[in-house]
Amino acid sequence: MFEVAQSRIRIADIIFEVSGLTDGWVWADRKLFEPFITDDPPGVLLRVHLAPIAPQLVGRDLAYSIEGLRSVYLDRNGWAFEFYPYDRATFPQRPPHQLLTFDRRFTVGDLYVSPGDGAERPTFTFSLFLFELWTDMLPFYDGLMLHASGISDAGQGIVFSGAPGAGKTTLAGIWEGCQGVRVLNDDRCILRKNEGQWWVYPVAGIGEVRPDSPAGAPLGAIFLISHAEENVAQREDISRAATSLMAHFSLPPYDPGAVDLGLALLEDLVTRVPVYQLGFVPDENVIDLIRDVVRGRCVPEST
Repeated sequence: MFEVAQSRIRIADIIFEVSGLTDGWVWADRKLFEPFITDDPPGVLLRVHLAPIAPQLVGRDLAYSIEGLRSVYLDRNGWAFEFYPYDRATFPQRPPHQLLTFDRRFTVGDLYVSPGDGAERPTFTFSLFLFELWTDMLPFYDGLMLHASGISDAGQGIVFSGAPGAGKTTLAGIWEGCQGVRVLNDDRCILRKNEGQWWVYPVAGIGEVRPDSPAGAPLGAIFLISHAEENVAQREDISRAATSLMAHFSLPPYDPGAVDLGLALLEDLVTRVPVYQLGFVPDENVIDLIRDVVRGRCVPEST
């Protein structure tokens, strides 16, 4: 049982203050976010309410919908994310209906949890809406969410992106346990620009890795990966790097403003951070090649 009226959560150096969680609520996935709890001043306010959903949707324009799962509403006043009931047999403690609303620039939001699901206490599940929230919110905070695994190696961030099955989780597992290495995530990473420097951050509540710290790392390189018969890396030129990475970033197609911001950030990213194609054999021998490339001891020719 969660008995604190408000809590602050740091993800990608964006601090959410969650208010309204009295001792009558259950925070179902609190353990996932415990390492991310902070006392630092918040930048985003999220207020939680036990209230019917329908009144908050009146007059909003539907922008995107996956029938039976979720819908996104967008107008000049802000965003609304509606989440429909999950399989009650699989997720018996999750509320049947939630609505998350935010102002246009994602500074103040309200989460409405529908009452009457039969549970003894209403349930707050932070990870339920994080993927949609990050997709739409990050471009307004100089950030992007990338389908990738990521590590911090001696304090330097390295990211591995690719299509499903390319080996993102495999590479994260190869690095796990190496001295000086911290695995940030095996499925999604947040990239943010801060004073001209790109950083990579772990994402709580997404993926199988359970990060033990919200700390990010300065981003040293991005690798576009695939399985191969030998370990080989080659640097991409800026144009091909941007084209290749575009398929792996999450951007909201229903919001041209956020897309424009995201594409400008992508252009800046590939200008400042080297991007490599990496074919690898799934064993620890690839670590030396990656470290040599990142540290400049082995510089493959640009394509």
